[in-house]
Amino acid sequence: VYRVPPVVYELHLRGLRPTPSTLASGRGRQVVKRHVRRLGLDIIMVIESCLVSVLVICFVVEFFDLLTDLAHVTSLLEVRDAARLRLRRSLDKLWLILLLFTYFDIYHKIMTSLAYCLLVPVLHISNAALAARRTTTKAQS
Repeated sequence: VYRVPPVVYELHLRGLRPTPSTLASGRGRQVVKRHVRRLGLDIIMVIESCLVSVLVICFVVEFFDLLTDLAHVTSLLEVRDAARLRLRRSLDKLWLILLLFTYFDIYHKIMTSLAYCLLVPVLHISNAALAARRTTTKAQS
């Protein structure tokens, strides 16, 4: 609906009246095709803005910054650009999250190996003591 006034205005600039027969003519059809393409680009831009915004919401860190940016935008292009910027910044910080997971994994493996280093010798000493006790009780009986 918001594309109808620009179509009528462009038809008037070309000296055409907005009637069905004019829209079916060659010059009128060109005007309509151009505006249909622009409408398609607008729809694609809305879909892209929504998808990028959803991705930014998944990375909670930049979501609130995006909300403050959206308070000052006036067009769909600015919404898309703000969402892309926040997504790019979120993806730049993604390596920090992956690095944290890597550090946690390394920390977990170091702690596990330290626990085994402490417990395995004690376990073998206790097993040796039990085996020695069994052999002495068998020898006495």
